[in-house]
Amino acid sequence: MKRVQERERKKMDKFEIVKLLKQFKIYNPLRRCFAAFAQIDRARFSKLPSPPVITSDSLKAIEEEIELLVGRDYVIRYKILRNEFEQFKKKFDFSSQYDPKWSRYERKIAEYFLAYTFLGLEQAGKDYKYIDCASAGSTWASMLRKEHGIDAWSLDLTGSSNAKEHFIQADATNTPLDDNSADGLSIQSALELFSGDTDIRFIKECARILRGGGGRIFVSPLYLNTAYCNVFGKSYFKNGEKEADSKKYVRLDYNIPFTRIYDAKHLDQRILSAARECGLKYKIVIVDGEDLRLIDRMDSFIYLHFCIFFYK
Repeated sequence: MKRVQERERKKMDKFEIVKLLKQFKIYNPLRRCFAAFAQIDRARFSKLPSPPVITSDSLKAIEEEIELLVGRDYVIRYKILRNEFEQFKKKFDFSSQYDPKWSRYERKIAEYFLAYTFLGLEQAGKDYKYIDCASAGSTWASMLRKEHGIDAWSLDLTGSSNAKEHFIQADATNTPLDDNSADGLSIQSALELFSGDTDIRFIKECARILRGGGGRIFVSPLYLNTAYCNVFGKSYFKNGEKEADSKKYVRLDYNIPFTRIYDAKHLDQRILSAARECGLKYKIVIVDGEDLRLIDRMDSFIYLHFCIFFYK
């Protein structure tokens, strides 16, 4: 039954659904209805703590903490140039996957742009093996195969990928891939969702898979704040188990079971220490998006400013 439902869902993407709703003149009433439900939710959860807002001052404070933690030699400041970004968008069309009118559209495409840049995928050949980790329904691996002939694969725990024949259904912390078998790996908007010790196990698994002598891993975004935070969707807040040394928050925009936002101390204790243990070198990337919308104006804790670049 689930497979049938999935096939039916894929036949009609969200743009077709919106078109159909407008045709029957129920699109705007539905929008008003959803807006009313959202308002009720905000009222219900108004007394619960919301995730801390990211401001220019808090970003500066986090940057200072990171530089103090790892040293300036381990920090890369990278500016995304608008002309290069536009060329990337022309080369890889994400409009069928994400709505260009979505407020986070450019931020989302920038995640792929950064992985593409730091992994050197433009120069990669057919023998280059790339893994898009926790890919969900992304077509990124398919686009890389078509554009550059890269041996690109999507990997996800669920079977909902659009990658078809080049899809690996597996737990990203325990894959069937051989040791030293991949040249590059990346993960976009997913590491923060890894609960328990799975974030640590993911780094160790990537280190196992990655080839020595030039293998690279790119993680984006890296959500940081001045305090260590566990964030839960509204349905999970009450019973969600927070880590003992974290602050607990609720988010209303997405009903996600768990989101982890690191501070400098816990980033080092969990991610960087795991990397060192496995022989991975790393750089913290601080991204300047020029005029790109890398911080969402509605939910400013959803932002792209920090990333991690690992290499052997």
